[in-house]
Amino acid sequence: TYVLDQIGKATGVEADLKTCFTQEYKQILSLAYYLILEETNSLSRFSHWHKLHHHPYGKDIDPQRSRELLQGITEEQRMSFFAKQGNRRIEDQYWGFDTTSISSYCDTLEHVKMGKNKENERLPHFNLAVLFGEASGLPFYYRKLSGNICDVKTIRQLKGAFDGMDYQNFNVILDPGFYSQENMDDLYQHHQKFLIGLRLNLSYVKEVLDKEKDNLGLWSNLDPQFGTYGLCRPIDWDYAQERTK
Repeated sequence: TYVLDQIGKATGVEADLKTCFTQEYKQILSLAYYLILEETNSLSRFSHWHKLHHHPYGKDIDPQRSRELLQGITEEQRMSFFAKQGNRRIEDQYWGFDTTSISSYCDTLEHVKMGKNKENERLPHFNLAVLFGEASGLPFYYRKLSGNICDVKTIRQLKGAFDGMDYQNFNVILDPGFYSQENMDDLYQHHQKFLIGLRLNLSYVKEVLDKEKDNLGLWSNLDPQFGTYGLCRPIDWDYAQERTK
């Protein structure tokens, strides 16, 4: 728990929690410590764990209080915390964005739906979208999404979160699963800086590769930092925008 204390201070998590949850931040930190160190146990065992560990709150938190505390966290408080954490990483690193699917047999959770399961399990699931600093690897935003929402449709969810947190002047990295003509147009329309992987079967990608295939193996195009060959070529993007009127 001493190590977690230092991590909380170094990453600003403790300070930002204190700002957003003035009264409850120590309880939230203690529950987080427990969930990290006792990941296979339920919160009902916190009372036993509390007797054997030093933690920020320093007192017992019974299961009823744990539920009330976690259920009482509002969307406004969450977004405020995300914004503060994101602003600590906005200057010196790219932000990575990705989703993962979590399978579930539960039929009462609204987000658990049948859809494309990234783990290739034939089970209903929900998707968890995470935004993290590329250099630090630290997450600072998450969103639960229905299992039937594909990656290409999550970009608008992400843009809505950016608007709510007033983020500006940052770069986001996306994998090929987020590529679509509509998403690219949206990113350009909002002047969002981005780097995205592309599928090789796209016509304009094939066109560039066909022209440059003989140049890719030249020593002048070797990047010694990553030990790989590459080159940059500009293209024209056929931007389209639908207007309501």
